[in-house]
Amino acid sequence: MKLMIRPREGALEVEGSDVDVLGVLDKLLGGMNLLALPAAVDGGPSPRPMGSVAEAAFPGAEEAPEGPPAVRTEICRFCDNAYATREELAAHVHEAHRKAPAKRVAKRSARRAIPKGKGLKCPECGEPQKGKIGLGIHRSKTHGVKGAFHDHQRRPSTSKSTRERTRPSLAAPGPGPADVGPPAAASKRVDPSPEDPAVPLDAAPAPAEKLWRCRHCPESFDAAVQLRSHREHVHHLPPGIPPADKVETLPGSGPKALPGEGDTPEEVRVVALALGFMLAAPLTQPPRLASIQSGALAIGDEGKPDLSRFQARDGAWLAYRLYPVGQGQTSRLAILAHGSSASSDEMHAIAKELAASGVAAVAIDARGHGASGTRGDIGYIGQLDDDLADLVAHLRGAYPKARLTLIGHSAGGGFALRIAAGPLGASFDRFVLLAPYLGYSAPTNRPAEGTGLWAAPDIPRIVAILALRRIGIDWPQALPVIAFATTPEAAKFVTSRYSYRLLADYGPPPDWKGALQAAAGRVDLIAGEGDELMDASAYQNLVAPLGVRVTLLPGVDHMGVVHAPAALAAIREAATQ
Repeated sequence: MKLMIRPREGALEVEGSDVDVLGVLDKLLGGMNLLALPAAVDGGPSPRPMGSVAEAAFPGAEEAPEGPPAVRTEICRFCDNAYATREELAAHVHEAHRKAPAKRVAKRSARRAIPKGKGLKCPECGEPQKGKIGLGIHRSKTHGVKGAFHDHQRRPSTSKSTRERTRPSLAAPGPGPADVGPPAAASKRVDPSPEDPAVPLDAAPAPAEKLWRCRHCPESFDAAVQLRSHREHVHHLPPGIPPADKVETLPGSGPKALPGEGDTPEEVRVVALALGFMLAAPLTQPPRLASIQSGALAIGDEGKPDLSRFQARDGAWLAYRLYPVGQGQTSRLAILAHGSSASSDEMHAIAKELAASGVAAVAIDARGHGASGTRGDIGYIGQLDDDLADLVAHLRGAYPKARLTLIGHSAGGGFALRIAAGPLGASFDRFVLLAPYLGYSAPTNRPAEGTGLWAAPDIPRIVAILALRRIGIDWPQALPVIAFATTPEAAKFVTSRYSYRLLADYGPPPDWKGALQAAAGRVDLIAGEGDELMDASAYQNLVAPLGVRVTLLPGVDHMGVVHAPAALAAIREAATQ
């Protein structure tokens, strides 16, 4: 079996298997079209066979040897799993039950097969068992017979209390035999049906629906232990394999699988193999984007205040820069959110301009950026919303009555839009979006490749994380899933990679149109006509009809919107008027 991953096309090819990997992943993702996801442009790894690596990492993936299965005579006393040799049992006891030394434990744990002609035979399968207790345990666990022993091995009890309980009671004087009904415990009473009045009152109850179904054949069973025995003896599966899931039954319809069930072991094995290799898909760093680097260097740092800190609800100290107004108190306060991979340094020119115009400004280092937290990662999805709420509560101590404005650039603009449509949006009365990123499928994005590419996502890893998230596996969300076109020399100042949870949290809402219409306050959008990453005309054609005031600046590119004089004037007007 070989697995081919094509991240540039967002495709999977499995040789030697008929399993529809994309179909199973599509079911896990709730109908999401996997091939509609954007592939990483210019730089995905070439297709490569992975059969040998897969067989080494997943030994269960190779074909099972033909021939009858080995007889399992060595049984673990801790979990009742059976093994063919003493060595296999020793390894199992040592690894599964953490007992040492393995050989001694295996010797104590093994239960030898009962010699032929000795022991009590099971009336259901004829297998000999050691003693009445062993026979009762076997019948209970294997055949679902609770607390039962071999009938001819029962001996009458000599206990006085037992003799009194089992002694037949004498019939009391009363009516004749024709008037005496059947004993109360003789049979279970069934109410007669109106359509069939001939059903006797003491008829046996109808058999119950079988609730456990084998995934390898049409057989159904009443109890899970019966299914385990069937899977072990008929299909020769290891006893440690869990039984098939319980099925839902309707009157007269027989077993019916619950939604999303029925995957065969081959499908599970192939999909697990595919997800493992998708998580291991390498993240490619795009080449340096010169326009972004030169625009960041043009901002300057003259008059930049030192970092201040506030404590978030998880105890972490997060950084920000405060730009107070010259005359002290002010009626307006602006919180500035930087773009992807940047920090509070990016918003320095805007904060200075606002402070000079009578609006106090706070430029944040969002968690995962700059001096706040671990670069490129956060603790959970939604943590940036909590951090912003904690910052607002912290600033209310110094500005109790100030009206708040949230300003965001690029990815920070998408984050500001998501806040505007959420519960925290009521804390702000206006929002200013600077060349906002509205999502990977938004029509406002310019197609980019080669030297014009700013971000390169790892699409196979993102798809695998989404699929695992659907079944409650969250640990892969800490893996990096997107790389930005930064240089190694700038690693001290920027964040070059995002984890999945930071990418999902520091960005726009899924429905940017609905968010614009549901914003809690006034929304202004400012962009440059020369923006190399965003389509300024699309802002005018698609966003302006939604009630947003759109301002396009000639001769301004993506980074120029945070430091160009024309952009600073437009931002000052949007924040003060």
